[in-house]
Amino acid sequence: MAADVVMRTFGGMTIHNLTKLNIGVFVDALLIDEHVILEHENEAGANVHYIQVRHRSEGDYQLEYRAGSPAEHYQTHTDSRAKVVDALFAWSKGEVAWRDEFAWKSIGDWFTEQ
Repeated sequence: MAADVVMRTFGGMTIHNLTKLNIGVFVDALLIDEHVILEHENEAGANVHYIQVRHRSEGDYQLEYRAGSPAEHYQTHTDSRAKVVDALFAWSKGEVAWRDEFAWKSIGDWFTEQ
């Protein structure tokens, strides 16, 4: 796990020393339209990397990640809480294979000027 990766909750908490267990606890606690974000604590600027999940009113999870620039922003939806927790934890360790578990849609154009 990258030492500088933190989880920020909808309620404003910052959690260090991420484990699969504590990520799962916070995903389980998400109410509708709440989210958690995992990010590099000291990363700033135009090229940032993060992953976030929001519990949607439809009952599923909206999972997004950004792999640098705003154009590199992707989104998917899943009913699987386990897949969400696995993806968040794998991302926190710097892995990329978790991306293969989902069908991603590029949403980078939402964040870049046309």
